[in-house]
Amino acid sequence: MSVCQEIENNFYSLGVTGGMAFMGADKAFNDYQDTKFKSGAAFSFSPLYHFAPSALDVSFHFGAYVGHHSMELTEQSASFGTLNSTEIMVVFGLGKYAFEPGTGFLKADLGLGTAITSFDNGSYLNDVDAANGVKTNVSTDNAFALALSGEGGIFLTKSVSLSGQLLMLVENVGNRWTMTGNGETVPIKDFGDMLASSIQVQLSFRYWGFQEEVTK
Repeated sequence: MSVCQEIENNFYSLGVTGGMAFMGADKAFNDYQDTKFKSGAAFSFSPLYHFAPSALDVSFHFGAYVGHHSMELTEQSASFGTLNSTEIMVVFGLGKYAFEPGTGFLKADLGLGTAITSFDNGSYLNDVDAANGVKTNVSTDNAFALALSGEGGIFLTKSVSLSGQLLMLVENVGNRWTMTGNGETVPIKDFGDMLASSIQVQLSFRYWGFQEEVTK
């Protein structure tokens, strides 16, 4: 007779998070002290593969991270628009897990990848455009993204955990502003990169699965 036995040295997990992204710099543009990014919603999905050398008390992991957040660009009370960022990263990290209901765990991650960005004009730009019969265009570049995160949580069951995550996301976003009117498009002043780094506080649910081997 053969039976299946779980191997806890090698396992996988699937995590989803939701929370808020807060401005990580003191201004949105380096030369404009009153420019700010307002906090906005953030969420992510992260599949990971974990492996735990038997001689060590921790496990290592690698995988992918896909996250999205949006932050509103303002100057004093004026809303210029919303910067949208979708991060796609490769993730490496380590953690310590007991896999028993009610036990806690800790996990740390480093992510490297790219941020795909876009910008939606806000009420201030729309009002200026309507008053002058023009159209302001804001295009943004994709940006290098680096993330550092720490996570602490509890196992609800052996296969499901709930945790809190603190993530620092570093990204500076190149951008170009132009104005279209009377059949022509002209550039607006170069404002420099958007200082779009963020600190994100999120709640995470994660499913844990285990490989099985057949023993006779």
